[in-house]
Amino acid sequence: MSGLSLTEVESLFNLRALQLLGRQARYDVPSIIILEQGSSPAFFHRLGDRMRSGWPFRSALFVGDPDCVERLRNEGLVALERAEANRYGLAALLERGDGAFESMLADQVLAVQFQPAWFYGGSHTVFSNQVEAMLDRGWFVLRVIVEPEGCPGPTMRRRIAKFVAETNVDATTHIDTLACATGLPAIVDDREADEYLRHAIRGRINLVIPDDLMSDLVARADIAVINYVYHMGFALTACPAAKYVLETHDDITCMRLTQWRVLPEAPAFSAPGTLKRHLRLERLAWHTVDVCIALSLSDLRKIRRHASRFVFVLPRPYARPALKAGPDAPWDILIVMNPHHFNVPALDRFLNDVIACDPQLAKLRIAIVGRVNEVLEAHWKNRLPATRWFGFVPDIDSLRDSSRISVCPDEHGTGIAIKTLTAMAAGHPIVATPTALRGLPDEILELIPPAIGAARMQDQIRTLLSDESLLEQRSNAVAVAAGLLWPATGHGRALSMAMEAGPDTSRRRADFLASLGQESPPPPIDLNERRIRFGAGGNDRPFLGLNWLNDEPGGRWSDGSSATVRLPGAWMTQACRLKITFMESFQCTKITLRHRGVSLKGRVRSPGAMTFNLDLKDRAHDDFVELEMSCPAAFCPSENGIGNDERVLGMHIRTIEVVPLPWHAALVARARKMFGDKALFQPTNA
Repeated sequence: MSGLSLTEVESLFNLRALQLLGRQARYDVPSIIILEQGSSPAFFHRLGDRMRSGWPFRSALFVGDPDCVERLRNEGLVALERAEANRYGLAALLERGDGAFESMLADQVLAVQFQPAWFYGGSHTVFSNQVEAMLDRGWFVLRVIVEPEGCPGPTMRRRIAKFVAETNVDATTHIDTLACATGLPAIVDDREADEYLRHAIRGRINLVIPDDLMSDLVARADIAVINYVYHMGFALTACPAAKYVLETHDDITCMRLTQWRVLPEAPAFSAPGTLKRHLRLERLAWHTVDVCIALSLSDLRKIRRHASRFVFVLPRPYARPALKAGPDAPWDILIVMNPHHFNVPALDRFLNDVIACDPQLAKLRIAIVGRVNEVLEAHWKNRLPATRWFGFVPDIDSLRDSSRISVCPDEHGTGIAIKTLTAMAAGHPIVATPTALRGLPDEILELIPPAIGAARMQDQIRTLLSDESLLEQRSNAVAVAAGLLWPATGHGRALSMAMEAGPDTSRRRADFLASLGQESPPPPIDLNERRIRFGAGGNDRPFLGLNWLNDEPGGRWSDGSSATVRLPGAWMTQACRLKITFMESFQCTKITLRHRGVSLKGRVRSPGAMTFNLDLKDRAHDDFVELEMSCPAAFCPSENGIGNDERVLGMHIRTIEVVPLPWHAALVARARKMFGDKALFQPTNA
């Protein structure tokens, strides 16, 4: 194989996937991979482990540039520089059989990881730990990226490409695939507390993996690692014969109760009975899987009473030791936060109650990392001019080197705070609230005293930044705490326990799926109301086909420049007129409407509306008639400097209405259909 990029090399893992479907070993033939010149060594992360467990041939010999050869050899792979390979010749290299793997993978384990399509954050430390543990065992690893709030289209393709590039930094699977809705995004109602968990699981259970090969591969999985209980129903359905490991991350019922207490807009459970049902379903999920993983000691105390098997796993952050930053460092404080519903108010109150209200602290140089900037920066950038909002940063280690202390101002949360663990693993001096230290052993709290309340937080920050000896003491205490935490039980133990579990999961699996109940049938379509109202509070969902984004007040955007609508055939019993009205934000009113590829004649009736004449009486007995709408171009607001909206926006539709043709238009349409335009308008001698 000659002239391949590293991405093209990794695409051959798909051939190993085909072998796994047939439960075959590697092909008993050698392979030589001649890399294209200039292949970047940055893409070699754990390539050796993935080659040993995912290459479809019995051996692999790389030929490349000197820097690539060095990195490949560091990965335990056999590689030659181009000049050396040329001295041997291709035939001689094939005969040597250099780079033979120890195993032919005749009975290889196929592992599937389910994770949400969230951009890089604390949870990705856990996801990457899981992948590394599976690669360490020589398993073939497939990641299913679960996205219930989107469907295939331009926006999804753009989002997933960015997601994969951002989240494959610490660990990489053999293959990534997507699970999503085939039509409109699934409805996961976050506003209703009583049935929230059941709706969240149920709303994902009918997602599909559009790639047929990947769907078949997932169905044949030997073990499934499920992140978050939300994905339980989908994973149990997609991997019917697998062993199941559930990484809980959060106590969902506790989280919902906390939201109700601290967030004004969060709904409450309506009665004790509904709270009990919610709790019972979550406990049933813990019991259903072969192994349940808890990431905090407080969650472990609850889970161990209900899970068949359980393990406490302390995540291992990907952070190198931080360099000591002196008084002249660029930044006094480093804060790492993403826009989680608990993080936003916690950071807002920290800036207001701890920093801005104190003239001395308000002058501190604060570096805030993470996409929380999308929510809070506009409010705070003028009030605290010494604070900089960095957004997503690929290399936090370098920023930590130039910051004197890390502050973790969490107020509420479940599970464990990965941001705190990461600062501890780096040996960086920490000021943390009790919530930021949640789920950790008591010995840690003795070494790192929690800052309880705004006054103590101010006192700790002021003291540490003004006294180098105290700052050094806090650094030493953090290092001791990290030594107590790691090494710790990792994901390897949970994976081994699951593979050794007996074949008793099928009954529990069936009981759990039955507990979710049946999906509610869609409401019947009112055929008498021939007006489709788009957006929040509208009636458009039954009529929408491909390429529509989530509803908004008053209307809905198409995903990209084209989308389809499905009109009841019963509306086509006679010639009619289709009137489309647009939102004010949509400037282009010149759109095209097609039926079975044939363009229909349209007319601009006003700056915000178009009409099309329809004569589809021959389709009146069909359940639905599909029409394709398109506009000349789509645009992405963020690429045009308009906020942070990264969707690909096409048409912004308010309503579609089917109305009878006026009598004169109906007469002309009937004549045109009978005689054609030429016959209708032939000149006469009169």
